[in-house]
Amino acid sequence: MITLRIPATSANIGVGFDCLGIAFDLYNYFDIELSQQDELLQVEQQFQNKDNLFLKSYHYANQKLLQMDDHIRVTFDIHVPISRGLGSSATLIVGGVLASYLLHKHQIPLHEFFKCMVELEGHPDNIAPCLYGGFQTSIMKDDIYTFSLPVSQKLQFLALIPNYQTSTAQARKVLPNQYSKADVCTTLASLSATLHCLAVGDMDKLKKVLDDRIHEPYRKQLIADFTSLETLLSPIGKLIISGSGSTMLLIHSDNPNHLLNQIPSHINVLPLQIDFLGSAIKEGTSWTKII
Repeated sequence: MITLRIPATSANIGVGFDCLGIAFDLYNYFDIELSQQDELLQVEQQFQNKDNLFLKSYHYANQKLLQMDDHIRVTFDIHVPISRGLGSSATLIVGGVLASYLLHKHQIPLHEFFKCMVELEGHPDNIAPCLYGGFQTSIMKDDIYTFSLPVSQKLQFLALIPNYQTSTAQARKVLPNQYSKADVCTTLASLSATLHCLAVGDMDKLKKVLDDRIHEPYRKQLIADFTSLETLLSPIGKLIISGSGSTMLLIHSDNPNHLLNQIPSHINVLPLQIDFLGSAIKEGTSWTKII
């Protein structure tokens, strides 16, 4: 049996629509082993079927890369909230494809399995940090290229997780089909400045320059608490949408405790640390990076 630990992720980071993502220390765990038939254990009844995303991803990788298929027993230990913008689907895709990679001990490079993961997800912003850890930027061209970016230890992260979901499909549907040159130029300039501020830990400037015009102005309308929390927390940090929501991510460098009692009770407040291992397997009592 192999035990996998797969981290939650936050995609976009405001100005990095479909290309930026960070892995955090909130995890889904999967015990995997080959079996005579597919078995999904300790998972909600609604996910105990052939459409389970972990199971579909496992079989997809088997068939596409190995030209074979077999069966798997998976025991789920789920901690990443579903449909909240913290990469829950990415953990299942990465876990399922990695199960194919690890259980068959073949010589196909991991990068080929990474491409399978991105095919299943549709874009690499969650997949890259979920697999590789840390803060990643990715681009899809003739291949998929991903690069690790620095984040200053001066900065801290706080997830604000509402008790309601945001549909990813709806979050994409509200986006316009075209953007003005001014909005594109502003976002590109903001992206460059934001990456610098994150690297050096300049929170004061980050609050001023992190100005997305591609998705946040449209998606924040789907998150009932965004505007009020943005106003409340603006003195200490920058509030952005995590993925497509409904979770919001506060980037800050000050102590937020004096404001936390003003956050509505239906929102779970969760401090997060960046996970630099990415997807890992358990060896004894420690976790080992897969790549």
